Order: sequence, then structure tokens, then C-alpha cells
Amino acid sequence: MMTELAVKAIGFLAETEALAWQAGVNWVKVVAALAVMVTGLFAALSIGKSLAKAVESMARQPEVADKIRNIFLLGAALMEATALYALLVFIMS
Repeated sequence: MMTELAVKAIGFLAETEALAWQAGVNWVKVVAALAVMVTGLFAALSIGKSLAKAVESMARQPEVADKIRNIFLLGAALMEATALYALLVFIMS
């Protein structure tokens, strides 16, 4: 699924490259936007996977659910920070 999406995106970029080049597109903005998209995608996937594992761990050991929750929240905050840093770079470019 992800591979098909990447292939379609590359095909779309290849088709529109000639038009964009003639129109004078700011490629720094385009690359920065793609970086934000990829970073946001992987941050969301990482948070989702870690949430699933945290819930699974809490179900197996309910007595340590508070510790697992705290560790998950710290990890999710760090993962989300990478997406926010990418967005900041995009805004500044």
C-alpha cells in the first residue's frame, strides 16, 4: 500500500515537473513540504504502533499501567516534536 502510494506520487511529480519548471516553482518549498509530509506520516505511524503496544502491555500487566502510560506519553511527545520541528523548518524556508 505504501509502495503504491510512493510510486503514484513519484509519477505525479515526474508528470508535473516540466510544467512546474516552466512556471518557476520554488523547489525549496516543495522539498520542505514533502519533508513535512513524510515526517508527519512516520510520526503518526510511530505513535499509533507505540500506543497499540502500550495498551497491550497494560492489558497484560495492569499493576504497572501508570508507568507504561507515563513512558508512552513521553515517547509520543518526542515523536510529535519531530513532526513539529519539520513544520517549523517548512515555515522558515
